[in-house]
Amino acid sequence: MPGGSGFSRDLNAVSELMEHLLQEHFKPRVMSGMVWRPATDVYETEKEFVVRMDVSGLKRDDMKIVLSDGCLSISGVRKDSIPKGRKHFHKMEITVGPFERRIPVPRGWELGEVRAEYVDGVLQVVLEKSTRKEQGVVHVKVE
Repeated sequence: MPGGSGFSRDLNAVSELMEHLLQEHFKPRVMSGMVWRPATDVYETEKEFVVRMDVSGLKRDDMKIVLSDGCLSISGVRKDSIPKGRKHFHKMEITVGPFERRIPVPRGWELGEVRAEYVDGVLQVVLEKSTRKEQGVVHVKVE
């Protein structure tokens, strides 16, 4: 397509300029106070309800997982780990600050064991189905 590559270059240049302007206007300390929403997958099998969340850069102790009233709440804080001597950003795409996701557990689920593991930046919480009818609040430790 004639002129296609020139148009792409122009579009990329405009995109980079917009990113630069936004980064200069919204300084990192302001961005770090914003709430972010980690990418999350939720699925069900015959025996389990599974939540997978991309929370790279967090430590296990930076996350809190609570199951209460048919809702799984996952929250935490991604801390800014960029050196203090930085002068300016050329690109800023990794969001820092607090997050919370609330995932409703399907009706009709009687919960058995609840476990969480954190491997390679992905948190996985697994709720097993059970015939027991236990209610209450469950605090889940991340392995």
